[in-house]
Amino acid sequence: DQVKIRGYRVELGEIQTVLTEHPAVREAFLTVHEDALTAYYAPTDAAADSVRAHLVDRLPEYMVPAAFVALDALPLNANGKVDRRALPTPDAAAAVDDDYVAPRTVTEERIAEIWAQVLGRERVGVEDGFFEIGGHSIRAVALVGALRAAGFDIGVREVFEHRTVAELSEFLTGRPARTEMDTPVERFALIGAEDRHALPGDAVDAYPLTQVQLGMVLEMLADETGHAYHNVSSFRISEPEPFSERALRVAVDVVAARHEMLRTSFHLDGYTQPLQVVHAEVAVPVAVHDLRELDGAQRRAVVEEFIARERADLFDLERAPLLRMTAHVEDDGWRLGLTVCHAITEGWSHRALLMELLDEYRRVRDGGEPSQVPAPPVRYADFVAAELRSLESEHDRAYWRQVTSGYARFSLPTAWAGDRTTERERYRVAVELGPYQSGLRALAARARVSVKSVLLAAHLKVLSLLTEESRFHSGLVFSARPEAPGADRVYGMYLNTLPFAFDADRDRTWEELVHEVFAHEAGMWEHRRHPMPTIQHDAGVERLLDVRFSYQDFDHVDTERVDLADSSGEGATEFDLAVSAVSGYLLMATHTHALSRANADRLTALYAEVLAAMTADPTGDARLVPLPAEELERQRVTWNDTAHEAESTSVLQLFEAQAARVPHAPAVTLGTATVTYAELDAHANRLAHALRERGVDAEARVALQLDRGPSLIAALLAVWKAGGTYVPVDPSYPEERVASIVATSGARVALTSEAYADRFGSAEVLLADADVSAWPATAPVRVDDLDRLAYVIFTSGSTGTPKGVEVAHRGLVNHVAWAARELATRGTGGAPLFSSVAFDLVVPNLWAPLVTGQRVFAVPQDTEPGQLGRALLAEAPYSFVKLTPGHLDLLAEQLTTEQAEELAAVLVVAGEALPGTTADRSLDILGPGRLINEYGPTEASVGATVFPVTEPVGREVVPIGRPLPNMRTYVLDSGMHPVPVGVPGELYVG
Repeated sequence: DQVKIRGYRVELGEIQTVLTEHPAVREAFLTVHEDALTAYYAPTDAAADSVRAHLVDRLPEYMVPAAFVALDALPLNANGKVDRRALPTPDAAAAVDDDYVAPRTVTEERIAEIWAQVLGRERVGVEDGFFEIGGHSIRAVALVGALRAAGFDIGVREVFEHRTVAELSEFLTGRPARTEMDTPVERFALIGAEDRHALPGDAVDAYPLTQVQLGMVLEMLADETGHAYHNVSSFRISEPEPFSERALRVAVDVVAARHEMLRTSFHLDGYTQPLQVVHAEVAVPVAVHDLRELDGAQRRAVVEEFIARERADLFDLERAPLLRMTAHVEDDGWRLGLTVCHAITEGWSHRALLMELLDEYRRVRDGGEPSQVPAPPVRYADFVAAELRSLESEHDRAYWRQVTSGYARFSLPTAWAGDRTTERERYRVAVELGPYQSGLRALAARARVSVKSVLLAAHLKVLSLLTEESRFHSGLVFSARPEAPGADRVYGMYLNTLPFAFDADRDRTWEELVHEVFAHEAGMWEHRRHPMPTIQHDAGVERLLDVRFSYQDFDHVDTERVDLADSSGEGATEFDLAVSAVSGYLLMATHTHALSRANADRLTALYAEVLAAMTADPTGDARLVPLPAEELERQRVTWNDTAHEAESTSVLQLFEAQAARVPHAPAVTLGTATVTYAELDAHANRLAHALRERGVDAEARVALQLDRGPSLIAALLAVWKAGGTYVPVDPSYPEERVASIVATSGARVALTSEAYADRFGSAEVLLADADVSAWPATAPVRVDDLDRLAYVIFTSGSTGTPKGVEVAHRGLVNHVAWAARELATRGTGGAPLFSSVAFDLVVPNLWAPLVTGQRVFAVPQDTEPGQLGRALLAEAPYSFVKLTPGHLDLLAEQLTTEQAEELAAVLVVAGEALPGTTADRSLDILGPGRLINEYGPTEASVGATVFPVTEPVGREVVPIGRPLPNMRTYVLDSGMHPVPVGVPGELYVG
């Protein structure tokens, strides 16, 4: 059961669970006597003092019972339930709050009285912690407003830093009283005379849209399907009295007359700037539907249909009001449907509107008159004015620039995304907080912070497990309400999602982590009005935040009247992952293009493990999190030992599987000519038979010199299908080098075109474009062995003499499988082939598309460097492009910023050192994470390490990064002693 004690809602079951965790308590029962919480318990051997101490260590003060009564056994009735009438009345003396410390000075008395008023308590002791007795950020704003009205010079940050009446009194004692008064913004003061004269006749005020509001409005106008920020809710109202339509209509009119935002319209055109106009009067639409003749299933269907219909019926944003209401009348209560434009309200305002409506409805229904509520001195215009001041503040701007430049942007792992070729589906998952509730409250009480800070710390810790960045920022939702008396009663859109900086690698306990998170949030408060769109613009990125966290403590909702469990609502979010702490759950809203459903389950398991670790031992090392058994095995196998594909399947076999799966899909395009997977496979099979006829079998070397195009790729496949090893020769090589490569490699057969047929001396020549139709279109019988050679590639060598490097199928498929997982999955556009196959840089561009069912776009052999940009754009966008730093500089000269941004989902740079200036320029164009620096000698099978560029490099050369799957990197010190870094392959870096 949930009861209200001293103004706070208390879950009796939660307290009972903690109570029975006492080793000497057999059973327990919680109830309320004369507004005081009483605990009855049957001990094996437990004194009341030890039981109370047990709860004090684990629960906030307001949840600790005032009285404890020990019984031999709990009295039961005939049904086996506790017989409440048989419970003895607790002794009055036992109900004395032993921890209460009365105010000792005039300042403490004044502050304690204000605290009690704001928190709805009968009294507040000077040692009570604000967040321990139910305070939160909205209450902190209200508290500051009340203290300022009483003459104290204080801000929200000081409430965070001085968390008891005693501490706050000491801080304020001797501090001069506030001399400046908060002057409310005059009506029409925030717009110019031209706009003032253009307003409609019923306008009683007008002011600019905030930047968050403007972003919402623009997205609503641009979004034709998702209907973002058009929110629909249906609240179940539990009350035995008959429903009164008249009372509801009167209540709606009364509340609309009180609140400017309920009479506001939005205008992007017609004025010198986007404005919101407050109208003198509006008629809020109210509809009533009688469902009393329907059964339960039919009622649910009606409500679901109502929500769907309302979601589709958008507002005309230039006509107030931007809300409407619907009542569904049932036998034992009714449902209140609220459809509202998110830009005029947020969670706290939405729930305050609900309760204000119900209060006025009850008064009128019961024969009374609506209450007379004086208007607060503060209005939404004051919030707008505060944002405008922050936009002019270089102090605020510099603060946020430091965050965005000093911390990497957090993004969900690309590998955790769902299938992006299918339609995006929005869905939700949740972590139930019930099993951790007592531990969370105990940790909050121990650290003297809010439960919000504990949950935020857990959230940030989980994010740190999903990124390689040690310093990153992610979104935290702030309320930027004015710190003024009555601000909590002024409806509006006050939310501002801001980047929360987090350092993941610091040594600390869970309690210290929670402290740091709390302190950092406190430091952000004075800058919270700087709008996120401006921070994003100043950071020079298209999207600043992908993930956000919000804490929704709607303690002003009377859950005895509003059945939240039987209510429903739907809203939209622009974030890839929106995590909300609400109603006993961590609720996560996401979509399949950001997070597959299976990986969402992995994510919830990580949250559960972090919550369990931090609540089990607050003094434990916050760096250590015991991963779920399934996740531990998955990381061991998938992250640190990705050889499961490479050990069993070659690149050739992966291609053949795609040819069987999508035979009619395009495989290779050269200009206007395209061959399908089936055609490419058949051509390769026929060439393989022809090669067999010439003695090519296991590991026989075949020199290969062809122009880029379908014949080249068919020839490469044919060599493998015959069982041989290809030796690529660039068409531009002089005859002397070709002869050297053929002799050194031992190639006895050359696969080429008529243009190059005279370059191979004594080697037998097979023309790739010759008529091979006589040979079978099915593959010759072969034995696949990953330890056989795939190709021999000749590098320049450190001495200038070409050096042949033998690469086995096992190493090749290891790299190609990584490229298929991490690069090709970025899109569906395949990759371009524009460099020589005699250079292993092209391996991912060539094979990753063909093992994933995508296409290779061959750039004609005679393309001049000056035409490369145009040639690549012809088939863009690609899933990825791998190129050299020289190519990157060349494209920077040939492409506009917009063209470069649209070229590919990700660019991989390799072949030589990547200059920091080149990387920074690309970062400005592409954004974080879309440029990857790859390093590795040819001997290590194409590449060995990667470094995603997510922030300005700040050095001459981009780092080489961390090992790729199945690679182990050794960093050598001056004594050449290897220090292993990373995971299983070997590369020494000295």
